Amino acid sequence: MEQNTIPDGYWEDARGCLIPVEQIKEIDKARDELVREKVAKAKAMQKQLRQLKLELMGDIAAFVELSAERYGAKLGGDKGNITLQTFDGRYRIKRQYSESIGFD
Repeated sequence: MEQNTIPDGYWEDARGCLIPVEQIKEIDKARDELVREKVAKAKAMQKQLRQLKLELMGDIAAFVELSAERYGAKLGGDKGNITLQTFDGRYRIKRQYSESIGFD
């Protein structure tokens, strides 16, 4: 991937044009800063969510395996979907696999 170097004193706009910093409105600079800050936070959260998802999938698979070993129970449908809920029914975790078909 080729990365262009932007000279000091310029910002690149959405079309790829170099704009001198002094020609950029303060509100545009503030918007840019806000968006970059929030995107950085969202990317960090995305990484945490990815790790949580892997943990959840592993724990659910282990529970399904444990249930099958101890009680001979088969949890989940043909596609492996499963719903686990607390004893009082207040909370639920669903593992669902979507089926997609593509055509060329």
